[in-house]
Amino acid sequence: MPSGGLADRCYQAGERREICSMPFTDMCIHSNGIVGACCSDWKFATEYGDVNREHLSEIWNGKRHREFQCAMLARKPIPFCAACMRKPPDRIEEPEILMQKIMKGAAT
Repeated sequence: MPSGGLADRCYQAGERREICSMPFTDMCIHSNGIVGACCSDWKFATEYGDVNREHLSEIWNGKRHREFQCAMLARKPIPFCAACMRKPPDRIEEPEILMQKIMKGAAT
């Protein structure tokens, strides 16, 4: 199978999952205004805001988004993400340091 294709961007059975970079670089705004971590989440399992009720900056800097980011960094089980076959586009190096920065920002 040629490299660079879909198989190279998907997890194989038993492969260790990396921390997904999507919750740190992107947000998905669905057509109904629900904001979540992933555009593949059509059931809104990763929902952490609603643009009909909150400003985007409030959602991005909000408690629910930070909690989702920290759960991802701590490799806590996120049911929706556990079934994901897609490898993250970027690697998160030193997740502990990033988590400290997120929590420090929450305290200010």
